[in-house]
Amino acid sequence: MTNGLPKTLQNFARKLVIYLKEYGQIGLKWSWKVFKSWRYALQKGFAKRRFDKMLKHFGSEVYVVFVKEGKSDWMETASIREKIEMLKLTEANVNHFDRLREDLERHFELQKLQIKKNAEASRRALPDLGGSKEETS
Repeated sequence: MTNGLPKTLQNFARKLVIYLKEYGQIGLKWSWKVFKSWRYALQKGFAKRRFDKMLKHFGSEVYVVFVKEGKSDWMETASIREKIEMLKLTEANVNHFDRLREDLERHFELQKLQIKKNAEASRRALPDLGGSKEETS
């Protein structure tokens, strides 16, 4: 029985190291994902603020052209068309950060799955000491 004890402890220690490595890697990947997600949310907030500011300026320009000057063909004004294009690009930039966060989440889940597969393969590669106890009995 004392012969099997050190091997059992060694096997237990190896499994413990594999589990610690697995969950440590997942924890680090999760922390990185949270940091990047937070950064994307912050960048989205800045882009949204820029979009709102541009929209406010656009509204005031349309008001000046449409109401103050009494023009009915305000959509054909070059500055208005340019502002509309800029607004479309800025809005696309705001939505881009949502897509980045979704991609980040999918990438994290794939990495997590790969880490779990690697850890499972490492655990299966360890010698099974359950069968050796029955042989010695």
